[in-house]
Amino acid sequence: MNDSVRTAVGAVPLLVVCALLLGTGAEIMPPESLISLGPVQITLARLLIMLGLIALVVAEGPRVGLFHSRLEIPLALLLAAVLVSTVQWDTGPRARFMFESVALFYLVVGVVRARPESRTAITLIALVSLAVAALGGVAQISQDVATGFYRDGCEPLTRPGPVQPPDTIARATGSFANPNVLAGYILLLAPLAAVAAWASAAALQLRLALGLVAGLGYLALLLTYSRAGVFIALLGIGIAIATTKVRHRWPLVALGVALAIATTFLFASCGSDAGAGYGRQQEWRETIEIAVENPVYGVGPGRLGQVLEARDPNFSAQHAHNLFLNWWAEAGPLAMLAFLWIFGFLIWRTGRGAVAGDRIARGLLVALVGFGLFSLADHPANVDRVATAMWIVFGLAAGGFALRRDEEPTFPHLPGERRASD
Repeated sequence: MNDSVRTAVGAVPLLVVCALLLGTGAEIMPPESLISLGPVQITLARLLIMLGLIALVVAEGPRVGLFHSRLEIPLALLLAAVLVSTVQWDTGPRARFMFESVALFYLVVGVVRARPESRTAITLIALVSLAVAALGGVAQISQDVATGFYRDGCEPLTRPGPVQPPDTIARATGSFANPNVLAGYILLLAPLAAVAAWASAAALQLRLALGLVAGLGYLALLLTYSRAGVFIALLGIGIAIATTKVRHRWPLVALGVALAIATTFLFASCGSDAGAGYGRQQEWRETIEIAVENPVYGVGPGRLGQVLEARDPNFSAQHAHNLFLNWWAEAGPLAMLAFLWIFGFLIWRTGRGAVAGDRIARGLLVALVGFGLFSLADHPANVDRVATAMWIVFGLAAGGFALRRDEEPTFPHLPGERRASD
C-alpha cells in the first residue's frame, strides 16, 4: 500500500468517530436497521464503526497493542453480564447497543493510539456537538419557548403543551427531551470544548470565539436549572484549577469549592422535598430491593422502568436516576462493578495526566468526575446519544496515556495544541 492510499484509509477511522460524536449533539444517525440477519441488526452507526475498525487495521496493521486499554477485564465482565441478562429476559436491543458502544470505545482507543494528534480534532468536534445541543437551549429561554419543563419556586413542574404555566421559569432542554439529560451532556462535553478553545494554537481572536461557544454551553447548563449540574460544574472548575501550576491557584480552588458549597445551602433552603430529589430516595430504595431480589441476572437491560412501575404506579421514570444502581438492577452486580471500575480507572489515569501538565487530560478528568457525580443522582446515559458520547470520552481517556505500570505519562505537544506553560 503506497503512502497516499494509507493516509486516505487511515483518515477514515477519525472521520467515523467525529461523525458519531456530532450525531450525539443532534440526532442525525437514523435508528432503523439497514441489514437484518436474525438477532443481528446493523444500523448506519454500526456499519460506520465496522468500517472504521477495518480501515484502522488496514492502515496500521493488526497490532494488539493498538487496542490495549487496560480495561479489558471490566469490559468483559460488563458484556458477559449484559449477554447473560439478555438471554434470560430477551432484551436484545439494549444488548446490541452495548456491544456497539464497546466497539466504538475500541475504535476511539485505536484512533488515538495510532494518531495522537487526533485528540485535538476530537475535542474540536466535542465543541461543535456541544454547540448544536446547548445553543438551542439558550434560544429556548431567550425566545420564551414552552419547553414542557419548568421551575415553580423550588418545585420542578412538567406540563406538556404550547403554553407555559404562569409564574414559572422554563428550563432549557436543547436538542434533548429533558433538561437533566442536557445538563449531563454539557457536563460531559463542555470541559473538552473548553480545552479545544484554550489549548488551540490558533490566534487569540479565534480562541476567544471558541471560548465563547464553550461559555454559552455552560450558560445552557445554568438555564436547565439543574441544581446538581450547577454544583458539579463549580466543583469541576476547582478541579481544573487544582491540577494546574498557576500561581495562587489554591485560593481560586477554595473560592470554587466555597461557591459549590454555597449552592448546596441554597438548594437546602428549598426544604426536605427538594433535598430528597422529589422521590428519588424512594426510587433508589426500590431499585436496591429489585437488585437484591434478582442477584444474578438482574431484571434485564432497559426493563427497570417497567418493573418500578409495576411495583408502584406513581413511578413514571424509565430508569433509577443513578447509573450504577440502574445497571446493578438491570444486569446484576458485575455490571455495576464494571462501571465503577471503568470510571475509577479512567479518573485515576486522567488525573495523572492532568497533574503532569496535559490540558486534554485535565479536560477529560473534569468531564469524567462531573459526569460520574451527576450520574449518582440521574442517568443521562440512559439516552443513547449521551451514552455514545460517554463511550467516546471513555475511549479518548483510555487511549491517550502510557501502558506500562512503571512508565510515567508523557504527552507530546500535538499539532494544533499549544505548549503547556501553566
